[in-house]
Amino acid sequence: MFYWSRKNGTRRCLAFGILVLVMIGCDEPTTDVQQSQASVITWGTTGIMYVSSHDNLRMLRNFLSYLGRGHDGGVDIRILYTMECDPRTHQERCWLVSDIERLDPFFNMIAEIGSIEFVRPSLVDLYDSDVVIADFCKGAGDEAEIEHIREYVESGRPTLVLAGNHCSLTPGKTSAAAANEVLSPLGLTFSTLDPRDPTVMQVPEEHRTGLLGNVSSVWIWRVVPQSITRNFEPVLESDLGVLAAIGTFEWVQ
Repeated sequence: MFYWSRKNGTRRCLAFGILVLVMIGCDEPTTDVQQSQASVITWGTTGIMYVSSHDNLRMLRNFLSYLGRGHDGGVDIRILYTMECDPRTHQERCWLVSDIERLDPFFNMIAEIGSIEFVRPSLVDLYDSDVVIADFCKGAGDEAEIEHIREYVESGRPTLVLAGNHCSLTPGKTSAAAANEVLSPLGLTFSTLDPRDPTVMQVPEEHRTGLLGNVSSVWIWRVVPQSITRNFEPVLESDLGVLAAIGTFEWVQ
C-alpha cells in the first residue's frame, strides 16, 4: 500500500522527512511540503549508487533536490557522501561494482543537480556542503563519526541517512543500529529486520507527488522497516510496516 501524506506547519518548525526505500531514474522533482523544512530523509538501505531499475534514481533525485532546495532552488547542490572511497577514481571502484559503467546513471543524475564528493565526516567540515548523505554502512559507523552526524542532524542541516541490517562498520552493531543512535531520540527507529525478498512496489498515479513525484514503481530489497514513536507520519507503507515517514519538530533558536 502506498500513500502520501502532507503536514503543513503554521509555526516556525524544522521538519524531518524520513523515507525508507531504494532509488533510481531522473525527471524534474516536485515537492509537496511547502511551509515546513524537511531536513532529514532516511531509508533503510545503502545501495543507492548501483540500483538503476524502475524509478529509484528518480526518487533519489527528488530527495536530494528537495533537501537542497534552499540552495538556488535545488540546483548546483554540493553533496557530501560520508564514504572515504570515491568509486570514480578507486582502482576497484570501492568494491561496489565490477564495471564502473554501472554507476554512470547515478553520477549522471548527480551532475544534473550539482556535484558530489566522498569524505569521512570526521575529516571534513560538514557545514561546507549543501546536503550530506550519511551512509552508516560505509563511513559513519564508529562512535566518532556517529557524533559528527548527530551534531549535524540536530543542527537542522539537510541530511539523507542510509542504513541497513546487512552491514556494519562497528563489530556487533549493524549500520541500522548505529543510525538509531541519531534517529531514535527524534522519534523514529529502524527495526532489526532484513527483508530479503525482492519486491517491486507500484505507486498509484494519484500519489506520484511530492517526494514520490513522477515515481511509478520502486524496487525494494533489504529495506529496513521503521517504527514511529512520536512526531512522524507514515508516507509509504507495506505489509512489513512503515517504509517511509515524515515528521515535524519545533526548532527553538
